Amino acid sequence: MKVSILQFDIDFMNPDKNRRKVSEMIDKASEDYPAVILLPEMWNTSFNFDSIREKCDKNGQPTLDLLAKKALDNHVNIVAGSISDMVDDKVYNRSYVIKRDGTVDYFYDKIHLVHHAKEDKYIEPGNHIDVFEIDGVKCGIIICYDFRFPEICRTLALKGAEVIFAPVQWFESRLSHYEVFCKARALENQVFIVSANRIGEEFKAVFPGQSMAVDPWANIIGKMDCKEGILQCEIDLELIHRIRQKVTCFQDRRPDLYE
Repeated sequence: MKVSILQFDIDFMNPDKNRRKVSEMIDKASEDYPAVILLPEMWNTSFNFDSIREKCDKNGQPTLDLLAKKALDNHVNIVAGSISDMVDDKVYNRSYVIKRDGTVDYFYDKIHLVHHAKEDKYIEPGNHIDVFEIDGVKCGIIICYDFRFPEICRTLALKGAEVIFAPVQWFESRLSHYEVFCKARALENQVFIVSANRIGEEFKAVFPGQSMAVDPWANIIGKMDCKEGILQCEIDLELIHRIRQKVTCFQDRRPDLYE
């Protein structure tokens, strides 16, 4: 599986400009014929809880129309990072998966919300964890703060996920945590972790990029710096099967003792 990660600055509460940026970058990434393109977290608006209801998408629009056209035109699957999206008068931090034919195949709402940042007062939490397929490969999604809860990646792995996509907005001050989580979740679940972070500054927060892909041995197979760009990674899915035959973590579990 060939994956392209898009890393860029997000124009605060300017969804039209952000959609234009994403449109250009998807076209550019598609020149290398990836199977999947991954975007970062909340890339349509970023976070501003005072005005997010005014600026966010409504039932995925107009973002889904744009991404459906890009997926179809470029014959590429898109894991759309996440966007602020209002559904039934509730705002979600929602990720969509768009297939090569332009159809929406799956969506995931961020489950774990950051209480100390009051995210839970403005965003509705998700309530499902499931897998989906990209070209026959079982995949899952987590979003940013979800990294701190190992149960979600383990649940996805037990459901058969081999690749877990992780769009984030991760601060520079906690950058060391980001790399540790990417490696740990890949290693303990014997999966690939593919994560897209943003760059830039927003109020007092600095976002350093460092988007990466990590294999099931916790080796970084591709990593970006702090600049805008596109990271192309090749995922060797056979590595998962070789590792799981050698290190039989799933067979050796004791779930009867974990509750």
